[in-house]
Amino acid sequence: EGQPTPADFARKLARIGHNAEPHKRLAKYIATIGTGPGRSRPLTMDEAQDALAIILGGEADPLQIGALLSTMHYRGVTAAEVAGFTTAARRHIGAYQPSDRHADIDWPSYLSPKLRTPPWFLHAVRLVAAAGHRVLLHGHHGQGPEAGKLELAARLSGISVCTSIGAAREALAKTSMAYLPIGAVSGQIQRLLGLYPLLEMRLPTNIVVHLLNPLGARASLLGVARPSQRGLHRDAAQLLSSNDIAILGNTRDFAEFTPFRATTIHRLVDGMPQDIDIPSQKALSSPPAIGFSSREYWQAIWTGAARDPAVEAVITSTAAAALFIAPGSRYASFEAARNHA
Repeated sequence: EGQPTPADFARKLARIGHNAEPHKRLAKYIATIGTGPGRSRPLTMDEAQDALAIILGGEADPLQIGALLSTMHYRGVTAAEVAGFTTAARRHIGAYQPSDRHADIDWPSYLSPKLRTPPWFLHAVRLVAAAGHRVLLHGHHGQGPEAGKLELAARLSGISVCTSIGAAREALAKTSMAYLPIGAVSGQIQRLLGLYPLLEMRLPTNIVVHLLNPLGARASLLGVARPSQRGLHRDAAQLLSSNDIAILGNTRDFAEFTPFRATTIHRLVDGMPQDIDIPSQKALSSPPAIGFSSREYWQAIWTGAARDPAVEAVITSTAAAALFIAPGSRYASFEAARNHA
């Protein structure tokens, strides 16, 4: 009794217009999503775009950043909010449009520092590039002592590690493979990803980076482990008019196929949802890697100095997923793409 009604509260927020100071607009967005039952709602795509643009422009108070992102995470981020954030992030980094045709496949690779398995998917990238497709990797390998391992593995794979979007475009023109660390294009986005140790939860920005597509590739290959978020990624991609994406549910934050489990590839084909079920292969055993360090064994698989049917199945199946969705793909089925890989 005596409290402002939801209508009163809505009128108060409406008085903060689009010409208000950035920190005032951001406060409005925080209040819009976080004031409580009957008074809050999700942000529209335009509101989300403005909110992240304020943050990436360095015009937000740090307290506002934590409040906005953690509240969105608690409520459950919507596809419109992800699409708005992604639009702001793409403008912030100067991303190209698909019509520019600088890349064929966008391959986000945001590895957890807790990951202990070798990056077999990099060998798959090499196969896809050898088949004539230009592949852009972008991502990072977390903070602390594990940082830099993805850059090292990329160099060992012959994949150019680039310090700008322009350099990545030139590398693709020469070698068909490039890796673009997120910190090279935006220190702000990397710092937002670095909030995880402070909050111990994955924020909406962890979703946004998968949809960045810096060079405007015509197809994207994503890894999303959480079932509830696969549809979210695809719905956001639809709002962004991303016509061709494929989401693998086997791994988190990078696309690597697990052939010994049944897998559904969640796709957008010409902007329309399509699910493709891939049955599991017969399980294969890996021989003991005697005399090799982890890095040496990873390299030996590529050169043929070591043979491991299980790992080779992972590599060829991962390459097949990319070949299957590549622009102008000539494969009638996933199995045909896998045989070629």
